[in-house]
Amino acid sequence: MFYALSKTTAKVSDALKPHYLSLLLLFFLTAVTFNELPSHSFLNNWDDPLYVTDNPAVRGFNLLNLKAAFTGFFVGNYSPVQIISYMTDYTLWGMNPAYFILSNIFYHFTNSLLLYFLLIRKGISRWGAALGSAVFLLHPVQVESVAWISQRKNLLSMTFFLISFHSYLSYFSASGKTAKKSYALSFTSFLLALLAKPVAVIFPIILIIQDHLETVKEQNIIKRHKDKIPYFAVAGIMAVITIMIQSPVDVGGRVEYPENAWLVLPMTMLPVLVTYLHNILLPSSKALSIIYSVPLKHNADWILLFSVLVVIFLIFTGIYFYRRNRSLLFWYATFFIALLPVSQVVPLVTMMNDRYLYFPMIGIAGITGCLTGIAQTKIQTPSFKIMLTLVATVVIAWLAFESYQRGKVWKNSVTLFSDAAQKTPDDFRSLLGLAEGYRAAGNLEMAVNYYEDASRYGYLPSEASFGLARIYLDKTEPDKAYSHIISGLLKSGETKAGMLLLGEYNGMKGNYSDAEQQLLSYLESVPDSKQGLFLLGKVYFMSGKNENARKYYQKALDYGAKSAELYLAYACLESEAGKSQKAVHLLQEYVKAENSNIKTPGIDGYSCFSTLKNNPEFKSLLNQ
Repeated sequence: MFYALSKTTAKVSDALKPHYLSLLLLFFLTAVTFNELPSHSFLNNWDDPLYVTDNPAVRGFNLLNLKAAFTGFFVGNYSPVQIISYMTDYTLWGMNPAYFILSNIFYHFTNSLLLYFLLIRKGISRWGAALGSAVFLLHPVQVESVAWISQRKNLLSMTFFLISFHSYLSYFSASGKTAKKSYALSFTSFLLALLAKPVAVIFPIILIIQDHLETVKEQNIIKRHKDKIPYFAVAGIMAVITIMIQSPVDVGGRVEYPENAWLVLPMTMLPVLVTYLHNILLPSSKALSIIYSVPLKHNADWILLFSVLVVIFLIFTGIYFYRRNRSLLFWYATFFIALLPVSQVVPLVTMMNDRYLYFPMIGIAGITGCLTGIAQTKIQTPSFKIMLTLVATVVIAWLAFESYQRGKVWKNSVTLFSDAAQKTPDDFRSLLGLAEGYRAAGNLEMAVNYYEDASRYGYLPSEASFGLARIYLDKTEPDKAYSHIISGLLKSGETKAGMLLLGEYNGMKGNYSDAEQQLLSYLESVPDSKQGLFLLGKVYFMSGKNENARKYYQKALDYGAKSAELYLAYACLESEAGKSQKAVHLLQEYVKAENSNIKTPGIDGYSCFSTLKNNPEFKSLLNQ
């Protein structure tokens, strides 16, 4: 057995030997370009809380969390593979954003390797495959999918997509049991790609094009494509599920078709296509944004006319590739097919995003590889090789620099939405994002300013009203918060967030009975809310119901709450109950949370700690 394993390892090593330099180059480029990303934090207002930081389903592997991953919908998406990957990160590293981002980088790097070997299998030279994979790896439009923890689904879907493609090619060229095993692996990987992100539905179409452009086993069209039926079946099921769960009210989900959609949507999306091509061919971090303002286009203008001319040129280019180079045509077609799911065939809330190009970029990688190979074949003079090497070096350096610059924008919510607000100053989504970022960072004055700016550009949504209310509650100005809470409740059919704020408001006003009812109602629908559990415990604490307070404070801790106020109040309860060891432990956590010492003003008015005056550990805290 050991001999067989050694022999297999030796064969793999020999097979990889010609590619070592390319693989090392891709690894080096990954390390240099994305080295700053692990220092970033979770975003506090752009899906990260819903997917990760406030999502109990990702906190470790257990049957309850696995059930939630496969039966629950998150941010209007069904993506159990994504949720399980977060479980893995949390199990290994805890809620540390550095490791979540490192995982994203690892998946992206893995995709570049899988793509490299796919290009090789498709007949592209090593040099061309390396350059094409480097373009996929380093292009600044890819940064959004890598730097944004919530876009893990894009990366995972691509990983399984490429594994499925490799396995299909193995099936295509094999026979007997080997072909069956390869087909089974391909189909299983495709299913996992769909369960990561439904954008992989394009795969069966790509397989049909692949078979038409390659030598096929059967010439009869039915026999030729019957092996695609299972792929189309699961793709159709996933498409139906996605359309059903992405209701028009879901953030990032679908919307209703506009009036005259057959005309309005093509008129709107053709200029978007041209913008995508511009951003790919002339990459610049300054042209990219988390928010793009794309209004529906109802009338023709010179931008639309130019876009139509570009599309005509693209069609003739495709015809030329069909006649002259079928391999180039495959990658060219792959680019456009990969854009179909995000081309408003099913209308989405956001019409344009950098992350929408993650899958189409495999087409760009293939085109790059093919053109490089053609150039190498036709012109073989030493001077040309030197020139080609210099051009490739400049392109790679340029892409790496622009991606590095774009990566810095993703450091946190404030830097991200400051960049968006500069580029789309009249889009209230950028201003709302910046307001939320400042609120989470504790800069409440700046948050209020940007909320007010956002309201000037359009209808302030319920989440913004709730955000303003949250600021005033954080500033202990409940009377100012109340009107925004009510406004948010009136605007939204989703009352959970408003009920939480209303409970906190009544707690501040001393209306403990109302606060208790509202928070209990909120916790019925969100039983694992750290904030809700803490606030209910606080209401019981302030109203003298110490046993209930202790119960909900402990639940809040169990779900990961780390509030200094919670530690202090809970320590007071435990001290009064004679539980000195637990009280001192909580005070130690309070000191850590406050990043200070026990002599801070936080314990003023807490006579309950007098029971600890003779406790040596408490004395030690006092003397720190």
